[in-house]
Amino acid sequence: HGDHLGDHRLLLKSGVTFYEGCVRVPYLIRWPAAFPQGAVCEDLVESIDLAPTLLDVAGVDIPPTMQGRSLVGLAEGTIPDWRDDAFAEIDLRINPKMHGPRDPGSRDYVAMICTRRWKYVHFPNLGIGELYDLVRDPHELDNLYTHPEYAGIVAEMRLRLLNRYMRNQRPYIGERTETFGEFYDSDHRPPEGGLPGVKYAPPERV
Repeated sequence: HGDHLGDHRLLLKSGVTFYEGCVRVPYLIRWPAAFPQGAVCEDLVESIDLAPTLLDVAGVDIPPTMQGRSLVGLAEGTIPDWRDDAFAEIDLRINPKMHGPRDPGSRDYVAMICTRRWKYVHFPNLGIGELYDLVRDPHELDNLYTHPEYAGIVAEMRLRLLNRYMRNQRPYIGERTETFGEFYDSDHRPPEGGLPGVKYAPPERV
């Protein structure tokens, strides 16, 4: 996925950011049997849409527990109710052993919701945020989060983010036996005997 490549004087992933140079990535598909040649889609799509798309093209029923949606109908112009915002999050809380102990005031969890015009970044542990007008400020240089005249936009974007959280809640299938941190420390990570050509780090190094 995206790298900054110098945008905002940042390289690579460069920590906890959601600038366009990192999260807006070209989504190129070549599949003549399923997608019209040369079609350009300006709708907001997410990485979670890839799996449902592959299942749809293969003629397999898409499980209702999947959060993404197939892009086939979108490319054909047959989906009238496509999403009007995009969601992303960074969560460093899943494995304290990998990322180190987290300060309660750190950026260990950050979420983003954006529409075609507005991008809102939420830092729940810090009590701060970012709001950018992507039409007037495409390079995201002017953070409008603290401007009183944009308080209504901030409230609207927060509500969108809350709605995403609520829609994305899914029950666990079966019994939840271990957390991500426990998984990394367990013997379950590499399959029995490992995979040919793959080197696994011992649990104590993860």
